[in-house]
Amino acid sequence: MMTLYTLHAKIGPNKWIRLSELSKSLSELDKEYTLREDADKAKGYAKNYLKAHEPANKVPLRIQSRIID
Repeated sequence: MMTLYTLHAKIGPNKWIRLSELSKSLSELDKEYTLREDADKAKGYAKNYLKAHEPANKVPLRIQSRIID
């Protein structure tokens, strides 16, 4: 078994979207990570980018895990 991690942004109550749907400039981070540490780094980068370049897009971010066989 293997775990994959993806980043999502919250845009409403119980409504989560992929990062590329939130901002085209973050589409390079919208991928599946095999290591939780890499996903954590990408989340930190995305939060810092949004704070500096798109302050209107201040949204919660999460890392979602998915187990595959």
